[in-house]
Amino acid sequence: MNIYRFRIPLQKELKLQRGTLTERCGFIIEYHNNFAEISPLPEFSEETADEAYSEIIALRNILKEEFRHSEKSPDDLLSFFSGKYEIRCPSVQFALWMLAHPLNGILPKSHYHFILGTPDESLNLYRRFLDRLSSDGTTTDTDVKLKIGIHSRDQELTMIQRMTDMADAEGINVRLILDANLSQTSESVADYYHISGSHLKYIEDPCNDVAMLRRKHPDIPIAYDELFRKMMKEYVQEGKEFKPELLSSFSSRDTLIIKPGLTGNIHEIMDEFIHSDASCQSRLPTVTLSSAFESPIGISYIEKLSAFMKFNSPGTDTLKYFPEDALSVSGFLKKYCIRIV
Repeated sequence: MNIYRFRIPLQKELKLQRGTLTERCGFIIEYHNNFAEISPLPEFSEETADEAYSEIIALRNILKEEFRHSEKSPDDLLSFFSGKYEIRCPSVQFALWMLAHPLNGILPKSHYHFILGTPDESLNLYRRFLDRLSSDGTTTDTDVKLKIGIHSRDQELTMIQRMTDMADAEGINVRLILDANLSQTSESVADYYHISGSHLKYIEDPCNDVAMLRRKHPDIPIAYDELFRKMMKEYVQEGKEFKPELLSSFSSRDTLIIKPGLTGNIHEIMDEFIHSDASCQSRLPTVTLSSAFESPIGISYIEKLSAFMKFNSPGTDTLKYFPEDALSVSGFLKKYCIRIV
């Protein structure tokens, strides 16, 4: 097992709800000619990069010790470690899943569009996006994700109104995905719902009190990202093992937004979807895999996993914020990765 450290400066600072992102740092694991990524996202991940590094080093040392007299180490590290050692870091759990399921030969699934910036910047990017769709003759459903709760509500509502007007004028059915990152209340989120009208696909993590929101505004479509991870964390803290009943608590009209590198027990969640039969799957929520600003290695894998699992189009339109020479796996490995172990 080889371990590389990487650091990629972003082309521009990205303002998020919990600070500003200027670079992405993490680790790449190489094992049996396959690569996996460990890159906790500051302010969003449970663990820090140092904690994830300590865990993968500890697992590497265990592997080295147990197979020091053997010519062949296990192909499936996830199965090897499961049941023997507790893997605490979600980013490490996902890296082991990647190595256990390399998905070689699977074509990646195309992502939906993501716009991030000030309201004026977002409108300009959206205008250019519509122009491309119009020139291509596209009129079918097209998803666009926006962050809300970063700027003033009036600015954001005006921006959304102008976006829906522009789409209507072009005759393009744009469906807006509004990611609130729990920044709204059950009352304020209704403003975004009403201004979006028929263009709204869903509001992601609208507020902390979803039960109250459901009671007051039962028609607002909701997606669970941080809310789902919070449920998973509480489930584990209560000493419970992952069970399918946790997924069945959602309805088929709900959407789960799963960031694999941030979500604990990712292997058990994926296994539940893999092994459930058709009748069971019809009762499960739809799933969208989403990036946490991973490198090309992580993004490529998430897009392949989306295709393999027949999930929705992934939310992986984030490589555009990286330098040009970091967009391909080969360029990324050559320029931005340094072997440390």
